[in-house]
Amino acid sequence: MRKKELSFVNVLLCILVMLIHICSSSVNELDKGSIFYMGIFMPWRLSAFVVQGFILLSSVKFFMGFKNKKLDYFKFIFSRIKKILIPYIISVTVYYIYFIYNNYYETFNIYELVKAILLGNMVSHFYFVIIIFQFYLLMPLWIKMTEKIDVFIAVPFSILIMIFCHKWLPSLISIAMPSVDFIYNDRVFTSYIAYWVCGCYIGANYDKFFERIMKNKAVITLIFVVMLLGDGIFSYFNSTGALKVNFVEDIHTMYIFSAILFVLMFGKLFGEKIMDSFTLLRGVDSLSFYIYLYHCIIVYESTHYMWRHFITDLSFSFISKFVGTYGIVFAISYVYIKFKERRKVL
Repeated sequence: MRKKELSFVNVLLCILVMLIHICSSSVNELDKGSIFYMGIFMPWRLSAFVVQGFILLSSVKFFMGFKNKKLDYFKFIFSRIKKILIPYIISVTVYYIYFIYNNYYETFNIYELVKAILLGNMVSHFYFVIIIFQFYLLMPLWIKMTEKIDVFIAVPFSILIMIFCHKWLPSLISIAMPSVDFIYNDRVFTSYIAYWVCGCYIGANYDKFFERIMKNKAVITLIFVVMLLGDGIFSYFNSTGALKVNFVEDIHTMYIFSAILFVLMFGKLFGEKIMDSFTLLRGVDSLSFYIYLYHCIIVYESTHYMWRHFITDLSFSFISKFVGTYGIVFAISYVYIKFKERRKVL
């Protein structure tokens, strides 16, 4: 049975990932000195914990349901291929055909398609699937870790590994293989390992974890607000060139952890009531992976519509993408969940 607090977190992350892609072109095109830029940049930047959140949520869900069980590795991998990999491959193919139709590619090239599937670079957010599948392939390691290693050793060590690999893995690869220019560090699981490891221990100790965060709500909220302000302000100044902040990504990493923790706490406090109150959100939860895969087609098509009709007003473009993307996704989600719930009654 789904935990409604986790369903709420899943829905929120899904809504935010759409917001990121709706805002992306505006962030690149707007005058950085304008108020409109700041208004778009802030939610865009502060939403950028969603991939890390999805990674942590995936491990929480697995380990929450795995207690005292034995992993049938090949059955598990087959289920992940069926539920994750095959829909992903289909979606990459759909995007590829869409891009050919819109003249991004000249002709169909199977090598080009296979390469895009393996690298997760057909569309910017596809790298999540490549990362999460690496974690799935190593599942016996994570199970052994939660059984044998204390959380207060595993989590700090995973953070150190993540920081080290994020900064130095490409350099180490270039030393070992001088002819290789490794540009795919953001698609290697080590760049996100701390979020996964945290999720493993949260899932394995689910009730204890939430018992502790409920006792520290004020502290968690305060840390989140401080990190939100710090990340938002320093990132904004850094992006406009008003202030050079060399450690801005370190601040952002701390913000990511605080944001995920706050969202989990908020979900525990209000998630059940919210999910029970809004049919639409249950639909988004049920379709979240497919929304993640396909929502960018709506964003792209909105952009192409503007180009075809020579609409250059950036404000109108943003509003159109915002209304169009959320409107279509929410309409499909609502119809889907209504149909699904009606079938259950019948």
